[in-house]
Amino acid sequence: MDASWIDSHIHLFEHGYRRDRPAGAELTDYQQLRTTHGISHALVVGYEGDPALAGNNSHLVRLAAQHDWILPVRHLHPHRGLAPAAELAETRWAGVSAYLVDDEATEAWDRWTDREWAALPDGSLVSVNATTDRLPTVGAAAARIGLPILVSHLATPPAPGPHSTVAEALAPLASLARLDNVHVKLSGHWAMVAAGWTEPQLQESTRRVLEAFGVDRVHWGSDFSPCLAHHDFATATHPPGIEDLSPAELADLRGGSLARLLHLPPPSSSDRTPT
Repeated sequence: MDASWIDSHIHLFEHGYRRDRPAGAELTDYQQLRTTHGISHALVVGYEGDPALAGNNSHLVRLAAQHDWILPVRHLHPHRGLAPAAELAETRWAGVSAYLVDDEATEAWDRWTDREWAALPDGSLVSVNATTDRLPTVGAAAARIGLPILVSHLATPPAPGPHSTVAEALAPLASLARLDNVHVKLSGHWAMVAAGWTEPQLQESTRRVLEAFGVDRVHWGSDFSPCLAHHDFATATHPPGIEDLSPAELADLRGGSLARLLHLPPPSSSDRTPT
């Protein structure tokens, strides 16, 4: 790869993901990884679902004002509606993130009206963390709105059992491929490993997602810094199942497609340091 990358999914917390780091240490760590791996931009997904992480949106606003490589994604609590999204027009937000992690959040998301969705500025994206059983709600929203919806971590599907297949495990996600505005982040493989996925199954899952959505709607993401509790960052840059992709396909997966989606300049090789 001779092009710089765009990371579709990272987090930056003032005192770290586990709240055990000095202020700014996580940012410093990622800055170093950017230099090493030639990452030009990153979607920084806000998260305030844990009371201990309240204020992450404000933290990202401050960081984005200082670092133009940061593309902040504002966390919205589904039960509060999309009203705060009016602030997106006043701040350099790339979009909003929602975590459909329980029935309350999923039902609240389902109640968002077309008028609320229309409040999002043109060009906004929607980053969604949702398990496979909640994907029908995501699909219903995607069918109503024109904004790109990026499903994180392949929706962390349950591992295939002894009498099921990878195709069956991915069927809820693959069913959304018919909707042109649904994209997938190829990220969070550590969580799939923790759920029991084997390396061959992970490889097949990547191939099947690429077949269903096409490389123009699948975007590499590291899931920094949660991934570092399970493997090093270099491992996160090489998700299983991409070995047979052509150089052009790899370039799209690692940033080209996302650059087009976000109307960014094409990734350049000028700032890449060989790894």
